[in-house]
Amino acid sequence: WIHTNPSAIKEYNNMYLLNGVEQIDEKLIGPITSILTSSNTIQNKPIIAVASAEQNQIKLSGRIPISPLIENIDLGSIFQEAALKFKGSGGGHNVAAGALLPKKDYEDIMHYINEQLGTTNT
Repeated sequence: WIHTNPSAIKEYNNMYLLNGVEQIDEKLIGPITSILTSSNTIQNKPIIAVASAEQNQIKLSGRIPISPLIENIDLGSIFQEAALKFKGSGGGHNVAAGALLPKKDYEDIMHYINEQLGTTNT
């Protein structure tokens, strides 16, 4: 699906976004993000993948590829802060995290996460 829909992955300043809303089952979003990270398809920036979830929510899965260009990022903390800001749930580890957030705030959430990734990667 990703190879036939290359526009599904959008590059931001500080991350890549795989928009799987209405396309990818929420149960698969974590494994897909891990596969993208380990396959070297995504390099030098974190990958955030999004799928639709129940009750008008979106499920986010984030991974940080191994790269000397990515340092000092705690993705779990960023997702936890996003969850507090947008009234959802989230957290994880420094290199792998997930969140469940309101679908109505999709654009604002992506902007917020991109900004946070830029301020922490120093």
